[in-house]
This record gives sequence, structure tokens and C-alpha cells, in this order.
Amino acid sequence: MKAVSIPKTDWREEWKKTYAPIDAGKFLVVPAWMEVQTDKIRILIEPKMAFGTGTHETTKLMLQEISKHDFTDKKVFEAGSGSGILSIAAVKLGAESVTAVDIDEESYDNCKENAHLNHADMKIHTKFTTKSDYEAENLYDVVVANINRSVLEELIPSFKKITKPQGMIILSGILIEENAKMYSRIKEVGGLITDGYYEMNEWCLIRLVKN
Repeated sequence: MKAVSIPKTDWREEWKKTYAPIDAGKFLVVPAWMEVQTDKIRILIEPKMAFGTGTHETTKLMLQEISKHDFTDKKVFEAGSGSGILSIAAVKLGAESVTAVDIDEESYDNCKENAHLNHADMKIHTKFTTKSDYEAENLYDVVVANINRSVLEELIPSFKKITKPQGMIILSGILIEENAKMYSRIKEVGGLITDGYYEMNEWCLIRLVKN
């Protein structure tokens, strides 16, 4: 197959044509070039190719869900950090630290950039995903992941392992029509209680608690 080169794009200029502030839960996601007055918690984003600009239903679901909880002094793990928007939200709500992992170099760079924009880079440890990320048991109070359902199914045992007893796992990136597959996998893994379920258009979010 012949390789196809992708022309270099000025993503800031492209996003400027369409991107507007996005309201989700306690948060207002604001593009870095825009001045906006709001009573909500601002998350500044330099939108690029990395997933997590706030425009997608699953990101909105995740931000709405994060808004419901007290993250004070919590240790958080984000799988598939993309732009870092969920990690930043956790820090804005008081998280002690966030480990934000991704396999994509552009996501890694964008996460670091956005963490810095929001003065959260001292609390967000951005890194490329490694096997060792899932080896420590009972390490995190909260695990968040907004990624492909098939990847979530594969990672659920690892999420369970790294989450503290009574800790919370928040998952999205799941089509409503596929939620039965997710529930089947959750039951198969065992030791996880479904504590919340929410929908937006064709997408859903599942909140689990480790018992």
C-alpha cells in the first residue's frame, strides 16, 4: 500500500473557524485564544488532533460525571488522556495527583501543553503507556477512561487492579447499543459494582465501584 502524506495543518487556525466554549457540568471548556467571563470552572484547551476538546458527547458525559464528585486529595489515573481535559478537570476539583497515560505522541504533547495552560502541570504526570502502569495494586482512588469499548473491555481487569477498594472507575466511549457487551465483561471480571449509568444521544457512561 502506498504511503500517503498528510499535509501539515495549523490546527489553531482551523479550530478558530468553528470552536466555541462548551458547557459541561461544573466546567466551561474554553479555547486558549478566547476571553470568556463565566462563573463556571474554566478549562483552557489548545485544540489539536488529540481527542478531548469537549465537543464529543462522551467527553461531555465524563465532565458532567466528574463534576458530581469530590476529588479533594484523590489520586487519579486517566487511561487514554488525549488532550488531558479530564485530568485537568480532576485537578481543578482538588485531586492530589493525576497519572495521565496515552500511546499517542501528539496526545502526550497536547496533554502537557494543556496541563501547563491550566497551571496543572505540577499535579499531572503525563507519560506514554507502559505495562508497569497497571502493575501496582490498590493505588488510585479514581480511574477515568474515555476510549474505545473494545479497549475498555481489555483493560477492565487492570483498572480493577490499580483501583483502591471502594474506589471509583468511570468509563465512556461506549455506544448505547454496545452496553450489554460492557456489562457482560464487567460481570465476568467480578468485584465491580455498577454505581451509575448515563446516556447522551447514542453514547453512554458507566460508573463502577470496586468492592
